Amino acid sequence: MLPAGVQAQYNYSFDTYIPPTTITITGYTGSGGAVNIPNWINGNLVVAIGDSAFIGNGSLTSVSIPNSVKSIGIEAFDDCYNLTSVTIPNSVTSFGDFAFLNCYGLTSVMIPNPDFPYKLHKPMLLIYNKAA
Repeated sequence: MLPAGVQAQYNYSFDTYIPPTTITITGYTGSGGAVNIPNWINGNLVVAIGDSAFIGNGSLTSVSIPNSVKSIGIEAFDDCYNLTSVTIPNSVTSFGDFAFLNCYGLTSVMIPNPDFPYKLHKPMLLIYNKAA
């Protein structure tokens, strides 16, 4: 379990109430910098990053997403101008439109799965399905 100060940095909504309860991160109130999103918050499994959860956060420089996350919402990191790197685990199978729109500083996207079905397109930094 994370210390209370770390847990308080995230707003979230419940997806399921049957144990293990799952949650979607809906907002971030931390100081930014390098952010490691936790697998668990207050005993609840983090399975998604919701629409606009980090939108406009100019203090974010890097984000590491845990293996528990399966989806990233629409405009989740839109306008995070100082975001330079993101690590996306194999568990992520769904991306909302414009998830990284206007993240002009983004130079490193780590996706460990070579068969990952999405591609990052510059200069708009859109992630889209390779098959489309």
